[in-house]
Amino acid sequence: HFFLNSDIHNFLSPRAKMNFFYFFLSFVFVFGFVKCVDKEKKLEIVAYIREHYKEKLTAGGIGEKYNYHPNHVNRLVKLATGRCFKDYLIYYRLMVAKDMLLSNPGPVSAVAEGCGFSSASYFTELFTRQEGMTPNKYRRMMRDSIL
Repeated sequence: HFFLNSDIHNFLSPRAKMNFFYFFLSFVFVFGFVKCVDKEKKLEIVAYIREHYKEKLTAGGIGEKYNYHPNHVNRLVKLATGRCFKDYLIYYRLMVAKDMLLSNPGPVSAVAEGCGFSSASYFTELFTRQEGMTPNKYRRMMRDSIL
């Protein structure tokens, strides 16, 4: 009786009350189940991003793979990582790039390409914005601090 006010409670037949109650319980069950599925899917989507970060990834493409709307993919990634899809993808690629800069003596363009960036200049711009220095300066600074 707590979820029906007294006017509606007196108006509804016992059968209607029972139908409402079953509807209410099924809604609670389905909503809880969806949250559980979303928890598993958000972890699966983040794992997919980490495995395929070198590829051209979009929320739409991942949404097609998992049968989700791109906005829902974005929401799941944000719930799992605290960042929207695009920001998390860039963040993860830059984390990998920092490791590659130290382990790979090749040019910055090779690191950019190896991390899935479309161009070395775009990579350098994003890297500089996040780290406060260019990739080459980061590489030199980290190598000097290790030696």
